[in-house]
Amino acid sequence: TPKPSSAASDVYKRQLKNLSEIYLMKHMIEWSFSSDTYEKGMKQFLETGGPAPEGVTTLGRWHAPGSKTGFHLVEGATADVTKLTSQWASLVDLNITPVVDDEEATEGLKHQFG
Repeated sequence: TPKPSSAASDVYKRQLKNLSEIYLMKHMIEWSFSSDTYEKGMKQFLETGGPAPEGVTTLGRWHAPGSKTGFHLVEGATADVTKLTSQWASLVDLNITPVVDDEEATEGLKHQFG
């Protein structure tokens, strides 16, 4: 099997990078503050509003009353979502789950079951 040339390989890598930059995906980010970082985190949130960086759209954000946990649903390229999570990573434990809505799930399920 012939190997692709280095130039062809570089083109392929650039195309993949371009696709990852334009493919927007939804991510559910669950955060949880520790008792040690809660106050600092709440002050940072009150001062900044916790804005998403350019390239990331906030679809919703929820705080669980009486706890140190919350959820942030965002849409963006994975690299841009990483910019958001890295802003808070020193203060919170994060659980990030790629998610799809019903329409997207239905489209995918049709291929297997439909």
